[in-house]
Amino acid sequence: MAVRTWASSAASGRRALLRRRLPRPPRFEAVLSEAALLRVVGGAATMAKQVGHLAEAGRLPHVSIR
Repeated sequence: MAVRTWASSAASGRRALLRRRLPRPPRFEAVLSEAALLRVVGGAATMAKQVGHLAEAGRLPHVSIR
């Protein structure tokens, strides 16, 4: 359980970093392979949540997801 808590905390920290206003957030660029998008992890609900998170993050002006 400790690993899951650590991973959740790390993910929350990354989200906060990308959404901060000051100091300016870092530029983030990601290139995803089709295989990464098709690999099922945790079922349909988890996958939908992950794709939604990518779409939301991709709308930020300093984030590029290709």
